[in-house]
Amino acid sequence: MKRFFALTSAALVFSASALSASAALIAGSIVINNQPAQAYPARFEGE
Repeated sequence: MKRFFALTSAALVFSASALSASAALIAGSIVINNQPAQAYPARFEGE
């Protein structure tokens, strides 16, 4: 039972860190997408 609890807590910590990392990525992409168009190189226009 102790081993199961250790595995469960490790999985919870891992999923929590993965969630925070993906949340940071989403927030970063939102910030990038809200910047003015002239901040992008020309190859990104029209996408």
